[in-house]
Amino acid sequence: MMRVYSCLTTQHHPELLLLVAALCLFACLTSLMLAQRGRAAAPERRIRWLLPAGLVTGISIWVVHFAAMLVYRPDVEILFDVRMAVLSILLACGVATGGWLAAFRGAVERPVAGGLLIGAALALAHFCDIAALRVAGDVSYDADLMVASIVAGLVLCAVAVRLLAARSDIQPPLGPAFVFACGILVLHFVAISGVSIMPTDADPTEGLALEMSGIPALVIASAILVLSIGLGIGYHDRRIAELTGRDAERLKELVAALQRSEEHHRYSVALNPQIPWLAEPDGTISEGSPRWAEVVGVPVAEALGEGWVQSVHPEDRAAAAGTWRQVVAARGVLPLDIRYRLKQRDGSYRWVRARAQARRDAHGAVVKWYGTLEDIHEKVLAETALRASEERYRLASRATKDIIWDWSHETDQVQWGDAIETVLGYPEAKSGTSLQWWVELLHPEDRDRLVAQVKEVLEGTGTSWLAEYRIRAADGTWLHMLSRGQMIRAAEGRPVRTVGALLDITTIKRVEEDLRRAAHHDPLTGLPNRALFAERLEAAFTEAGAAGRCVGLITLDVDGFKAMNDGLGHAAGDAVLRAVGERLCRNAPPGATVARLGGDEFAVILPGLQPEDARIETVERILEGVGAPLALHGRSVAPSLSAGAAMWPRDGTDAEELRRSADLALYAAKAAGPGSIRGFRPAMRQEAERRATMLREARQALADDRVVPHYQPKICLRTGALVGLEALLRWQHRDHGVMPPGAVSAAFEDAELSVQLTDRMLERVLADLVRWLDKGFDPGRVAINGAAGDFARGDFAERILSRLHAAGIDPSRLELEVTETVFLGRLALPVERALQTLSAAGVTIALDDFGTGHASLTHLRQLPVHTIKIDRTFVARMPSEPSDAAIVAAVIGLARRLGKTTVAEGVETELQARLLAEQGCDIGQGYLFGRAVEAACIEQAAGARPFRRAGGLA
Repeated sequence: MMRVYSCLTTQHHPELLLLVAALCLFACLTSLMLAQRGRAAAPERRIRWLLPAGLVTGISIWVVHFAAMLVYRPDVEILFDVRMAVLSILLACGVATGGWLAAFRGAVERPVAGGLLIGAALALAHFCDIAALRVAGDVSYDADLMVASIVAGLVLCAVAVRLLAARSDIQPPLGPAFVFACGILVLHFVAISGVSIMPTDADPTEGLALEMSGIPALVIASAILVLSIGLGIGYHDRRIAELTGRDAERLKELVAALQRSEEHHRYSVALNPQIPWLAEPDGTISEGSPRWAEVVGVPVAEALGEGWVQSVHPEDRAAAAGTWRQVVAARGVLPLDIRYRLKQRDGSYRWVRARAQARRDAHGAVVKWYGTLEDIHEKVLAETALRASEERYRLASRATKDIIWDWSHETDQVQWGDAIETVLGYPEAKSGTSLQWWVELLHPEDRDRLVAQVKEVLEGTGTSWLAEYRIRAADGTWLHMLSRGQMIRAAEGRPVRTVGALLDITTIKRVEEDLRRAAHHDPLTGLPNRALFAERLEAAFTEAGAAGRCVGLITLDVDGFKAMNDGLGHAAGDAVLRAVGERLCRNAPPGATVARLGGDEFAVILPGLQPEDARIETVERILEGVGAPLALHGRSVAPSLSAGAAMWPRDGTDAEELRRSADLALYAAKAAGPGSIRGFRPAMRQEAERRATMLREARQALADDRVVPHYQPKICLRTGALVGLEALLRWQHRDHGVMPPGAVSAAFEDAELSVQLTDRMLERVLADLVRWLDKGFDPGRVAINGAAGDFARGDFAERILSRLHAAGIDPSRLELEVTETVFLGRLALPVERALQTLSAAGVTIALDDFGTGHASLTHLRQLPVHTIKIDRTFVARMPSEPSDAAIVAAVIGLARRLGKTTVAEGVETELQARLLAEQGCDIGQGYLFGRAVEAACIEQAAGARPFRRAGGLA
């Protein structure tokens, strides 16, 4: 190896060795590219590429050898034998060509054998070139290096060709080219390092010799040739790649298009409801779609020829076959287009349409018939139904007096049916009129609209219209007509004729108007109802907002209407409502809306007001005279109305808020007394919210079982003994603890909540009473309070007695306290019945807060009242106010004479207790004897000490 290295570094130009190596690599790459193309070509075209590959390989070997000799620097002059040099290139080209043919020409590739042949061509060319040397000296050779160079060249060439065969997909084949170049360079430089030259006096110019100065021209020429071939291959490869790429893309597109076409055809055939078929020129069926068998249930083979005729309905068979024969005999002058019934798989028959078209050759002769069968059963049925419908309509039009008309667009003349005389009263129109005559009969308000509608249909693509309008009858009245028109157009779309009918819908319109009025008006008073009221209110907002004005809303209630209705009868009540409505309408200013919202509730909308109009006087003017007496069934009735007023947008920005504000004002007016008028104030909303909070708290307390009774003792003023308890409602607030009933006072005015609270108190009181009695503690008589709402349902007594019975408690242990107000108004009768029932069962009745209400003394005599409770306000002022002391003495005296027990409430001092005892009051109740406490505390207090006796008096 040192000798080879020494040869390269001392006997060669180092700077030129790289150029030789680059030339060798390029030449080898060109050779392998040609061989690669030959290997990839079709077998019959491979030789076209392998022969140039062998030629380029031989030239490359020869060029590289002589290029390397140009950088060789021996100590003697070198010349070359031209004949041996020519022999060298011929051997290189010939043997190398044989190597490529051996490797890739045959059906079976032999890349190793071919590579060895190419290596042999390399060795032969090199040693022929060595033999061609003419030097002035003796030439000797190192046999070992010569053999090593030959073996290395053969192996590397064989490896290069083998790599080319194994990796033919890699372009350009740089790897095999590098190995091939190494084989050439290794063989040359190893062999040249084994050559030794001893200078002598020999003459190297004998014979035909070429000096070294002539070598560069040959090398350059050969290099240019190889370079040209390489560039040509590269250009050719690029062109081939471009063409191949375009062809591949085009082929890919064609394949994709073909696939889409096949897919389209497959789906078209599969989804096509029609049955395609083919026939020979003589009319015999030669092919048919498999769908025939699916639909008809007969194999396609049996339908060929004339077998299809057997599946045709017997009534249609002769006509269908005869028509087909006529079309065939006419040689396709006319296409086939017939209808007949075809038997189905289930034995039924369906209408089908058979069509066929002939395909002709260049001479006009029929080559093939192409046809289809289409199921038109529904279409035929529809046509049949249409004809039947038209006939029915023709007969019905005579019976219903529809006015049939026929308008010719070419002449603008209209032909009329006989009903033009019976409906509109124009007998002369039966002979025909102009279109203008019809237009002139239209109502002026409808004419332009209808003409525009018909014009739109004429100028567009539509074929029908439907319109409502009014038309003048011969007697001058306007009738509402419903007009239907169906247009017939020519092939190019031009209107030719329109036919239709006029239907007199005047009666229907009147009914619709009546229904519309009924939907928006109160049937009793004829006033706008709640729905129309809402529409008018919204409209008033819109108009007032645009004009910068306000809208007033007054809500009104007839005071005591239910009692009036119950007492005088519904007919009288209806008469009162009608009279109120009429009087309100009479007093309402122009533009105002008076509505009945339901029951005895009315409302008045006052649009376009100024802010200064928000005065009570405005409402008073509308109510003026409304309460004047009415004569009803021989009795004089003077209705009274309470009113609440609100102003938009001050009191509410929308209809719901304004209505709520007016209702709050009405609620305040009714609370103030019959015939009151109140305007809305923000405090009313706060009060309403406070009431709503009370109701919500009461409901939640009931739901959470937080309602509990507290008991306040009742003491005999003579003995100081405990004679009873009053159960007072308390409820547990989540944040504030135990709360009195006043915190939910609004709940006692609510019919539903009042009953629920009383029932819960009764349930708890009876449970405590049972527990006390079971423990041996006698609390005396326990009192509970009843509110007006408890009596409204009419079953208060039954609810109390049923619970007493269920608990096993004697009714005499229970006392019911009621206030004087329950005896007033419409509840008087149910209250009397309930108290009588309870008293008869043993329940004691106590009249609470006596002297503060408006109850008649007659109630003390007529109703079963056992106990009178003196109100705490009189008791508190007894020591200081002689008048209050006199009232207390009078009540006690009255009760004693009537045989009733007296109970003084609010006793807080010894002096009050002593004075009451002196007056003869029976029982005292107040803080002096104990506050209201829970049931357990009552037990403890009663067991710990006796209750205080009033002033020690017996």
